[in-house]
Amino acid sequence: MTKLLIDLQSGFTDDTVLIRVNGEEKFHIDKVTTDKMMGLATSLELPLKEGPTVVDIDVRTRDLKDNIEIIIKESCYLGISIQSNKIEFIISKDPFGYF
Repeated sequence: MTKLLIDLQSGFTDDTVLIRVNGEEKFHIDKVTTDKMMGLATSLELPLKEGPTVVDIDVRTRDLKDNIEIIIKESCYLGISIQSNKIEFIISKDPFGYF
């Protein structure tokens, strides 16, 4: 079993966020706001089996939706931000650094 660690990063302001993984609702979070000093709103951890994984994000307060497919081979990190009214994804094998 591996882990997917999801960081909601920059651009969130009092948002309602729904995250589905492989079609199953995993997280529903209200009032998500980025700490501007750290560049992080919240972190989520999800145990997963290896293989293809689809992560859907729905920022309901902004009517923004997007998804990304990741091939999980080992634990990995997914950063999700809102920039210019679009959702952006960053995938990393290493944890993100915050100050």
